[in-house]
Amino acid sequence: MSPNRRSVEGDMIWLFADFDMTVQKSCVLAFIIIVHHLISQAETQGRLKLTVLSEDRLQMKWKEVDGNKQGYKVRVKPSAGIAEQEIILKTNIAKATVVGLSPTQEYILQILLLNGTREHHYAKRKFILNVLKEQHLKKVSKRKQDKQRIAGTGGENGTRLDFSDPTSNSTEPQQIETKRVKGSERRKSADKMSANKKKQKLSITVNESGRTSQLINTTQALPKKKRKMGPEKGKEERVPEEFPATGSRFKCQLSTAADIIILIDGSWSIGRLNFRLVRQFLINLITPFHVAMNGIRIGLTQYSGEPRTEWDLNTYSTTNEVLEAVQKIRYKGGNTYTALALNHIFKHNLKPSAGARPDAAKYLILLTDGKSQDDVNSSAHSLKNAGVEIFAVGVKNADEAELKQIASDPLELHLHNVQEFSLLDSLSGRLTKILCGQIKTKATKARSEHDRPSSGIVLYPTPTNLVISDIRARSFNVSWNHGPKKAKKYRVVYYPTKGEKPEEVIVDGTVSSVVLQNLHSLTEYQMAVFPIYEGFAGEGLRGIGITSSFPSLNNLTIYDVTHNSMRIKWQPQDGATQYMVLYEQVSSDGTDEGKEVRVDAQYADIEIEGLSANAEYVITAYALYGEETSEPVTAQQATLSLKPPENLHLTDVHHSSVKVNWETASKKVRSHRIIYVTANGNDPKQVEVAGHITNILLTNLTSLTKYVIALLSVYDTGISVPVTITAETSKVPPPSDLKVTEFSGTNLTITWKHAASDVILYKIKWIPLSGGKLKELDIKGNMDTAMLQGLDKNMEYQVSLSALYNDTAKSNAIVLRYNTFSRDPPSNLLMEAKTPTSLQISWDHPSANVQHYKISYVTIKGGHAGETVSDIYSKHRDTIS
Repeated sequence: MSPNRRSVEGDMIWLFADFDMTVQKSCVLAFIIIVHHLISQAETQGRLKLTVLSEDRLQMKWKEVDGNKQGYKVRVKPSAGIAEQEIILKTNIAKATVVGLSPTQEYILQILLLNGTREHHYAKRKFILNVLKEQHLKKVSKRKQDKQRIAGTGGENGTRLDFSDPTSNSTEPQQIETKRVKGSERRKSADKMSANKKKQKLSITVNESGRTSQLINTTQALPKKKRKMGPEKGKEERVPEEFPATGSRFKCQLSTAADIIILIDGSWSIGRLNFRLVRQFLINLITPFHVAMNGIRIGLTQYSGEPRTEWDLNTYSTTNEVLEAVQKIRYKGGNTYTALALNHIFKHNLKPSAGARPDAAKYLILLTDGKSQDDVNSSAHSLKNAGVEIFAVGVKNADEAELKQIASDPLELHLHNVQEFSLLDSLSGRLTKILCGQIKTKATKARSEHDRPSSGIVLYPTPTNLVISDIRARSFNVSWNHGPKKAKKYRVVYYPTKGEKPEEVIVDGTVSSVVLQNLHSLTEYQMAVFPIYEGFAGEGLRGIGITSSFPSLNNLTIYDVTHNSMRIKWQPQDGATQYMVLYEQVSSDGTDEGKEVRVDAQYADIEIEGLSANAEYVITAYALYGEETSEPVTAQQATLSLKPPENLHLTDVHHSSVKVNWETASKKVRSHRIIYVTANGNDPKQVEVAGHITNILLTNLTSLTKYVIALLSVYDTGISVPVTITAETSKVPPPSDLKVTEFSGTNLTITWKHAASDVILYKIKWIPLSGGKLKELDIKGNMDTAMLQGLDKNMEYQVSLSALYNDTAKSNAIVLRYNTFSRDPPSNLLMEAKTPTSLQISWDHPSANVQHYKISYVTIKGGHAGETVSDIYSKHRDTIS
């Protein structure tokens, strides 16, 4: 019978079309259920990896899911029928650890994908901790057998390996992952690989399951140019291939808790090829240790200019995971700043969040090849004070004096120096044994001091649960929980992390808290609480606390702002010794460096003067507590503009002058500056007058021209903004009152009134109305009379007069007419009336045109004489008085 197969939603179900109908349907259904269960179990186990960390602790990892998700929910609950509280936790990474489990209880583990408010099933599995532990032991045993088989099946050239399962019926080799080899090439036969490639040496890493997880072709990974070094480039040593840990098969069999941090120099002086030797040294150093979450933890940081944590103490829980991470370290490059790296270890890698445990011994292994560009003494001292045991390893050009400052005592155990990177291989075995011995010695000493062998009860217990609260700028409260045995006293030791003389406080054994006072603000402090028993002091409970900053000033207020000053006030602060105010003008070029004012604590209101007008200022105020300062409080305020003149207006606008008037805005005005220019920007002029003057006459202007006039007030501290006004001069005026005063023979005398004081010339023209030659005469501008010569008799003339000015402008002309006909006197003179003081006379006009009549009179006795001229041409009557 030929079975037909189809897949339904990822679960494989076998359907037989030609099945014997005599077989019971229940058997078919049972077969389908069994196959479905086996496939689901295999799929789930492929997604989930479970690792037993301790008697009640389980770590789980699963394959990261791509796509849109908000994290994972992990649900662990006992199998049905067991009344026990289930455990639910959420995580953003594909890894979680569950504690408090029973080793013999069966649990159901479920992984759910979170997407908004929805949950999607991802994986599910049942487990028992003891069963998982047994499976793990079997895998470890199988892994040893696989290693022996791998060692015995290598080809002559190291290019053919057999990883087939001896228990499997399959004849196909298992798939091996090889660097820089495509998947299709991996499936080629070993003979073909041997024919097409050069001889290669291979490094193999075996994981916990006993299967080969990585096959590294180290010769292939190196660039061709670096495989062989020429004589002229022999500065870097020849780099051997990266094999698993070499040397003796020493194993550090310890179950005690220890935190080991490795700090490696990744500066440019190392070089990429030598950095491979550093990685090999790390593999040899780490391999003998059994890494576990409840045992030895290993973290690593690489440094040059800026430190970079490669992984923390709580990142990896097995030795193989750490070794795999070592091979993935990328060379950093940069300068050598060892002190900066030591500070990074202290502030970041020794934190509980990074996996550091307060009850575990701390070890630091430093590897460097040069002298630091910063001072390492203080940084190393801080680590030692925190109980960190430091091993210093120098290579090549490492400064031995600097290494002695870093390494712990005794130096014969903690200081190591080799001349070449290739010698690190021989050092790794010795250093591993020393480190293992130190861990063992410290653990043994701790047990002998704290344990009573007969009963197993802790003899000198350490207090627990160090809590720092009520954090202030100069103090904080340190509290702890008493140990199971009553201490006689507690000794609290504290000091700044950056290094100062330690201080201590001793309190009674009944006390579980103390306030540490007289601290520095914004400072990190190391502290330890030591229980003091009768004749013995227990181990210290250690912690780190950071004081806060002093609070900033309250109610900072700026008021009474003028053009060159402002007042500043604030609420007084308790404990302040002084106040400091910094003020700086906001300028685009950044040239203002600002000024500082300090006042004693009794003052909380000051005035700052000498400011620039119309300028923005940033004011920053601090409270001073000795040499320390509070948090700053900042405000911004602009000074007022300098007051300009007020009520600007014009009077007496003429053709060449304008009178400008204003009112002074302030008594502090030193002078007024008047700037005037034509509207098209030509011929700008400026004049300055004293501060008490309120008007000025602008002269020598051009007629019929628009002017823009700006007026500013000048102060000792600056100049006000201008106020402006527009003026337009008038047309030049003509002369006036043109008349003939005398005609004699052929000469005619005329007079007029001046047009203006700036006339430079008068132009006179005359011509006979009946036709004839036009004659002209120019007279100086200061003259007001002229004689016209060569006139003919018995002709009528037209005479015109115009004025020429400084700006070349010419006025309109005024005109009169005059005839030179013969002159007959008036006739028929009569006295028509008289009074005691006047006479009224009349006469007849002559035939000629008359412009004026001149009347002269005198008494008969000659005692009184008079004369009058009548301007009315048609008049023939007048009164003499």
